[in-house]
Amino acid sequence: MNQQKISSKIGKECDETYRKVFNEIVDIMHNDYAGCEDKADWDQPDFYLGQIKDIDDNKFVDLVQEYLLDFKDLHTGFDYINKPKKDIGFTVRRFEDHLYITSIKKEERLKMGDKVIALDGKGISEIAKENEKQLRTDVHERQKWESVLSLFQKAEIETKQGDKRILELNTYDPTPYDPEYSVQQLQKDILYMKLTDFMNHDALNQLIRNNEDKISTYPYLIIDVRVNRGGSDLAYFELLPYVFDGEKVDIRNFSNETTLTNCTKRNVSIRLQMLQGALDSIEDKETRDQIYFMIEELESHRGEGFKVDPFVKTRNLNF
Repeated sequence: MNQQKISSKIGKECDETYRKVFNEIVDIMHNDYAGCEDKADWDQPDFYLGQIKDIDDNKFVDLVQEYLLDFKDLHTGFDYINKPKKDIGFTVRRFEDHLYITSIKKEERLKMGDKVIALDGKGISEIAKENEKQLRTDVHERQKWESVLSLFQKAEIETKQGDKRILELNTYDPTPYDPEYSVQQLQKDILYMKLTDFMNHDALNQLIRNNEDKISTYPYLIIDVRVNRGGSDLAYFELLPYVFDGEKVDIRNFSNETTLTNCTKRNVSIRLQMLQGALDSIEDKETRDQIYFMIEELESHRGEGFKVDPFVKTRNLNF
């Protein structure tokens, strides 16, 4: 067998593997995804299947990511696990027609409060229209601009003083994520709490216990969750007594809508694995009791599709 035939055979086998993986992703989005009913027929999987021919891993990752963008969901994505992409060294958030610098990782030529007013000579509104699908939402403050910024070479920067300059954009090795749970005084009557995620239940509870006197006595409390790397609803239970009056909160009063969990076999298995893992690192008894309740509810509805969220079914939270 000559080299050309060997290469052709390997290529076909790779394409078949890509198709198998892609079809599994489609199955997840059509059955296990929380928006599978609300967003039925939003996607065009056959269009993307037709593009799987003589491609490599990089092209396949891009193809799947492009497919997932059809769902316009900020919580979906597909990427390498152990091959992080380089980034631009800073993050932004859009307000009106400007991109404000919200954090600086490695790009030392910028300062907090600077704003991007143009990229390669194009205004932000024009770029947003051209990259509407990649930004995923029309809500300016929720748009994800970092991947779009990487498509450009130069940014026009305006400082808080009104000075303008051109910055040639660089790429950097990504900075490992370091969660932040902190409390500080902004003014004599304002306390500021920053929580970048809700993953470490015990760390959050310890932060609250260590600052209980301040949280209880300051007239104003700002809780900054803008980064929001995700986590569990259970992690903020200890905060509720400082936010709501009374000894009980009925979370059903927060909304007239019913929150549902898609209890497919796959989802329940993944959720149970996550909850069991949480139990290994959580010592707080009340939080553990809530997790045990959720595990029982999920087990009882395995394979039954959409059911009332077990967290909501607890209904009353006692302080």
